[in-house]
Amino acid sequence: MVLFASEDGDGIRDVTWHPSGALKPPARCELIHVQQVTSVTRTRADASVWCEFLRLCNRDAVRNPARTHKRPVRPGMTVERRTAQELLDRLHRVQNEYYAGGDSRGLSDLLAGDVQWSVPGDNALAGVYIGVAEVLDYMKRRRRLAASTLRLVRRDVLVGRGQRIAAVTDGVVLRSGKVHTWGTAGLYEVTDGRIRRCWLLPLDAADFDAIWS
Repeated sequence: MVLFASEDGDGIRDVTWHPSGALKPPARCELIHVQQVTSVTRTRADASVWCEFLRLCNRDAVRNPARTHKRPVRPGMTVERRTAQELLDRLHRVQNEYYAGGDSRGLSDLLAGDVQWSVPGDNALAGVYIGVAEVLDYMKRRRRLAASTLRLVRRDVLVGRGQRIAAVTDGVVLRSGKVHTWGTAGLYEVTDGRIRRCWLLPLDAADFDAIWS
């Protein structure tokens, strides 16, 4: 199913469901946000809940460009801010596409072969995932727990000396009929233009654990 949301000057005001593959939104929608949902029977909630979910997904969002040039990051060089932004733009775009029900090909292209992804806390996702297969399996389980409603909204990118960059990111998910939000700082190590290490640091660990338990 596809969720179409109409929006006016006061924000998202209405939602309506259409079968997957529908090419045209309802006639009454002036501005459309489209959310692909694969498990609609488990995620259906009141229209007001979906409006809140989509509002949080889009508030002050960093607008990712549809296409970005891939700039390889040379070993031993400091990652420039623009290069870091382009890499994280691609990462968050393909993550959101995957979490909404897409395939994992775009993710695989951004992960180094020996990637390690660390998720802290006492929750269903906590652990250290080593290698592309394990990282993709972690993301698959996260998508399943979220019933394909998870969305990431990047707030800022931080760069310094060396190959590590950071991103401040908000998350929004609809679980058990309620909208949940959280914030994380993600620390990434980059090699040859790919993510080699990722450490997720929830800004509120207890809240993060509660959402993903």
